[in-house]
Formats: sequence, structure tokens, C-alpha cells
Amino acid sequence: METNAFNYGTVSGRTTTLTIVTDANAYISIAGQDSTDSCYISTSNGKIVVTFSNACNSGGGTGFNPGTIAYFENLLVITNKGDHAWTQFWANSSDSLMTLNMTYSTDSSMTTGSTFAQNDNYASSVGIGASVYLGIKADGTTKDTSTGTWAPTISFAARGSN
Repeated sequence: METNAFNYGTVSGRTTTLTIVTDANAYISIAGQDSTDSCYISTSNGKIVVTFSNACNSGGGTGFNPGTIAYFENLLVITNKGDHAWTQFWANSSDSLMTLNMTYSTDSSMTTGSTFAQNDNYASSVGIGASVYLGIKADGTTKDTSTGTWAPTISFAARGSN
């Protein structure tokens, strides 16, 4: 008996168009948060770059002490500029010593009352136009002067509702 079903096939020649924009204008919009640490934020080739250097320091220091744990609140704001709510949103670091904490309240100061609002690296139910605010904890307790430059990367992922 013959059948018209098949197990494998390919179709080619379909067009897909993606518009590449800067981080601030993307569906997952990433921008520097207006704060005292905003001088650590820059843009390179349309991508946000966070550099903890002497950019914010007028006192002459050029880095962190060996064994330092540094906290930076209000660094980035990530806004849902898509057309679906995000049911899940993650921010991850390539280095386990770089901890990312975010709050998805509407309070851009990242506080709830008088306490810092930490919700790990995960947020849920981020509506269209809503934002999450990202802070970074850099745990350099195992770093010493032989470490030199420490450059973990941060990645973001969002899952939208249908």
C-alpha cells in the first residue's frame, strides 16, 4: 500500500528579515539606569557595556582591592518593548562570582520600603512596557592582583506568552 506521507523533507528559498537595532531600542531593551553609577555604562556597536574602572573615580583609583565584594545597584533597566508579556525573564553571568540581582517592581531605586529588593536573577510576569532593574554583586574574594582584568559577560533571555 502506498502513502503520501514522508519522513524527511526540506524547503528552501523563504525570506526572513530581522532588523538589528541598538540595545535601547530592541524588544528586550537594555539601557543604563540613571544613577550615580551610570558612568560605568557605555555603548559599543549598539551594545550596552558595563565597565568597572576608574571612569567614575575622580580620586585617582584604578580598580578594586584584592578580595573585594562590590555591590552596584541601579545599573541597568531592562524594558519589555515587544508585543507580548514575558512569562519568564532571566539574567545570567558567565562567572559564578558575578551575581545578578533584579527587582521587577516599578520602583527604579530598587528598594521596597527601606530595604534592597532582591529577586535573584529571575523575574516573571513582565508586561508590555514594564521594566526590571538589574544590580550586580561582584564577589572578588578569590581574586588577587595576579588576576588582572576580570571580564565576565552577562546574558539575558525572555520567554513571551502566546
